[in-house]
Amino acid sequence: GRNGYAEQSHHVQQHHPRADSGDLQRDRHRADRREKREYKRLVERDRRKESHAKHWRKELAVVPIGDTIKRRYEVRKILGEGSFGQVLDCIDLHTQKLVAVKVLKRLDDHKVAAAHELEVLVNLAKLDKTGSSNCINVLDFFDWRGSYFISFPLLGSSVFQFLEANEYAPYPIEQVASISAQLCDAVNFMHSCRLAHTDIKPENILFVNDAYDEIYDDKLGRPLRVVRDSTIKVIDFGSATYDNEHHPTIIQTRHYRAPEVVLELGWSFPADVWSIGCIIYELVTGDCLFMTHDNLQHLAMMERFLGPLPRNMIRKSRCRRYFHKCKLDWDPEGSDGCYVRKHVKPLADIWFASSDMYKRLSFDLIKEMLYFDPHQRITASKALEHPFTLSSIRASM
Repeated sequence: GRNGYAEQSHHVQQHHPRADSGDLQRDRHRADRREKREYKRLVERDRRKESHAKHWRKELAVVPIGDTIKRRYEVRKILGEGSFGQVLDCIDLHTQKLVAVKVLKRLDDHKVAAAHELEVLVNLAKLDKTGSSNCINVLDFFDWRGSYFISFPLLGSSVFQFLEANEYAPYPIEQVASISAQLCDAVNFMHSCRLAHTDIKPENILFVNDAYDEIYDDKLGRPLRVVRDSTIKVIDFGSATYDNEHHPTIIQTRHYRAPEVVLELGWSFPADVWSIGCIIYELVTGDCLFMTHDNLQHLAMMERFLGPLPRNMIRKSRCRRYFHKCKLDWDPEGSDGCYVRKHVKPLADIWFASSDMYKRLSFDLIKEMLYFDPHQRITASKALEHPFTLSSIRASM
């Protein structure tokens, strides 16, 4: 700081009367060099940003807000952007209805992915005779200005966005039961079509209508948003995989990834059910169950929540580096171990600590969905017969 520099100058003056000007010059040169380096860094950063923007514009048919796509879809706003492209909020000038239009990048692999997603959605629509599958349905698809476009009904916010806006306060348990039943119904329908979604997560579950009431919560001491209608649709079939197609080794978003995927044991339909179990926990508690980005820590969290991994899964795994003598090679007393203990409580403890019958039922269903062994895991079809989801199905009759 400045005081330190003043003391240093005073010390120099006492012993070397002419040294201060040289020191000051050297300091000025150093400061100049620092400024030049910082300037170059900022220029380079801006150049990279501009390059990225140009690259993005090249890959994507950019449609400004207010413009019309194919003389039919008037763009109102951008709903989101991702590695695939953009999602636009549009008005369909033919029907006067609001729609979401997904714009895929011009890159060949994105076009292949778009064609695959479209094929999946069209097949599901053909098989969903009553329109009750809770899966998003396609309205239109076309190629325009070299990009692929798919239009869908405009839905509300995602289950995750609503949770985030509520500062991660849990959903009312009756709504969790309703969302869980609909999600199991959607996944059961997919599985009956021999299709695994492979990316079930709160961001891919959208409310059809996210209108809400604000109700004051005495426990939290603040108003909470409560969605009026908990009807949902499952979206994003870009990674969906038929059982006779090539299965990539790694699927699913990290927090919702099944143990057989982490251990590279191969996977099938039960991997989707694992994701549902993680989601139900998140909606009931407001907390992400496995908040990690590391395989070893992820496995440690699973063991903390559920107990030891089965030895037969460890023996078959290609990821032997995570184990020593058929046990997880993990220091529970280290800083990572403390993080796991702090963020994950054993499921049995959570169940016993809960006095609410419906919450206990939800934790029982979570237990059934989170069996390590995918062959022991409850199916989406059987989950619809569980008392927790049945309570919601009966209430809606």
